[in-house]
Amino acid sequence: MACRLGIASQPSKFATEGKKVIWAVSFLDGPPRSWAQPLINAYLLDPESPPPQELASFDVLADALRALFGDPNLERNAVAALWSNARATQNFTWDVKFNKTENSLP
Repeated sequence: MACRLGIASQPSKFATEGKKVIWAVSFLDGPPRSWAQPLINAYLLDPESPPPQELASFDVLADALRALFGDPNLERNAVAALWSNARATQNFTWDVKFNKTENSLP
């Protein structure tokens, strides 16, 4: 998400897919960076040749990373899902209590 916002906020800086991809790869760390480094090296050594398939566009890169390494925001998304479920349970509990009270009125 942060890369998409950065790219969207400066469209003139990222006029080509290649610039978007190289900028996004600069933020990778650990195993994703180890996976991308040989691809970037090959691309940068011969910029006249077409990029490797995984670097064809920012969206293709993001999809490849997600497929290989999973959700980059796993913890945040899990916490959000838990909070969402907790709110749904609270709403359901309130509805049950309200309906009991409403049904018990003369």
